[in-house]
Amino acid sequence: MIFGLEQPQIKIGEEILLLNNSNLEPEFMKPIYIEYTSPLNGEKTFIYLGDYASFKIQVNAFDIDDSEFLFQQLKKIEGELVVFYPHKDEQAIKDKFGNDVLFYISAVEPYYLNNDSQFDIIQIELLSVGFVDYSGIYNIHGYGYQFAHNFGYGV
Repeated sequence: MIFGLEQPQIKIGEEILLLNNSNLEPEFMKPIYIEYTSPLNGEKTFIYLGDYASFKIQVNAFDIDDSEFLFQQLKKIEGELVVFYPHKDEQAIKDKFGNDVLFYISAVEPYYLNNDSQFDIIQIELLSVGFVDYSGIYNIHGYGYQFAHNFGYGV
């Protein structure tokens, strides 16, 4: 799931979009709770439901031969549900039953980074539709070991 060395990829149906030359900004462990307030004494109770995940991916368009074509492909699937692979040499993000978690592509936007005359970054925002399971990875302080190591969480 989070182990791997290759760039990310998105799978929609049978089509695979490779996101070469990209940077990931993952946000794992977004817990969802139901808040219940007692009408008798006002005491609050929180019921944990599960964890969501989200990703921001910045594709360096200036390093891609046909960045306009990639942008058009990504813009076409904005608002769709996809399977997301943080690393194409590993498996997709899973739920507690071992099924691939679907991600909603909430935004596909071009940005300026190095110059003001040409878009050179395509930013993609992905939000998990289902809960994400972390029990299959080495959890240290709530993060997978490799994830924590790669992103400098003091492991």
